[in-house]
Amino acid sequence: MNFEKLTIVESDSELSNFARALAIPVRIAIIRILIINGTWVAPDVFAELQLGTVTIDRHLKAMVLLKIIKEKHYNRKIYYSINEAIFIKISNEFMALFNFFKTSCVKPE
Repeated sequence: MNFEKLTIVESDSELSNFARALAIPVRIAIIRILIINGTWVAPDVFAELQLGTVTIDRHLKAMVLLKIIKEKHYNRKIYYSINEAIFIKISNEFMALFNFFKTSCVKPE
């Protein structure tokens, strides 16, 4: 078996942080709601999750801090949107990781 010396790079940390942030099912649901409803979604849209507003707010704030989503203040409300640049960057990094797996580990049957 051939082992190469690999180092941990910044993108590894970014992938790990992103995956950890989305490892909570309610956050996946929030992301889906944001994607379905488009840019700058009002907080009342999240009522369909049937969770308390404190719970939703806590998860929204955590994802804003991680820069997964963006927030905008308007008329005493906070609106949320997907951080498209981060999603594109991270999805490309995940694809590179999975392609590395395919080319390095998967043997044709």
